[in-house]
Amino acid sequence: MRCGLDSSASSLGEPRCAALVLSPRRPAIARPPPRRSRMLSVKHERRTSVKHERRTLRRTLDELEGTTWGDPPPKASYLVGTLNALRKKPIGEFTTEDLRICIAQNLGLQWLIPCALATLERDPLAAGDFYEGDLLLAVIRARYSISRNHELVARLQQVVHRACELLKERPDLKVVLAKLEQEWVDQGA
Repeated sequence: MRCGLDSSASSLGEPRCAALVLSPRRPAIARPPPRRSRMLSVKHERRTSVKHERRTLRRTLDELEGTTWGDPPPKASYLVGTLNALRKKPIGEFTTEDLRICIAQNLGLQWLIPCALATLERDPLAAGDFYEGDLLLAVIRARYSISRNHELVARLQQVVHRACELLKERPDLKVVLAKLEQEWVDQGA
C-alpha cells in the first residue's frame, strides 16, 4: 500500500494533503543498480577530491586536527612561536618555508605533504629560507608517513628523479645533490 492524495478532499477548510488514502502498490521489479562506467566514477572521484582539497586548503591545522595548542609560553623559542602561528594559518596560504618548517617538525603531515608535493612538482628545488631543495629534503625525511599511499610515493619518486636531473646540471649545488642522494638511500627508497 502506498499513500496518495484523496481527490474528494474539500478545499473549504482542510488542506488537500490532510486527506490521505491508501491505494494498492504495484509489485517492485528487482533490477540491478545502474552500471556506471569506470570513466565516470574516476571523474566523480576527481571532482570529489578537488572539492575536498579546496575545503582543506581553507582550513587550519587546528581545525583539521580538532585540537588547539593555545598561545605559546612567554619565553617560547622562535620555532615554538612559529609553529603556534602556523597552526592558526589556513593551509592554502602556506609558503614554501611554512611547509618546510611544519613537515620537518612532523606537524599535519597528512595534509601538508600533498601540498608540498604540488609545490615540488612545479619546482623540485623549491627553497625555503635555507637552501634550494630544503623542502624536498624535509619531505623525504618525513616520507614514512606516506609510505602506504602509493600515489604520493610515486609522486615523490618522480620529484626526486627530476630534482636529481636538475642538480646534475648545477655544479654549484653539488652539496644538495649529495644530501638528497644520501637521504633517499638512508630512508630506504
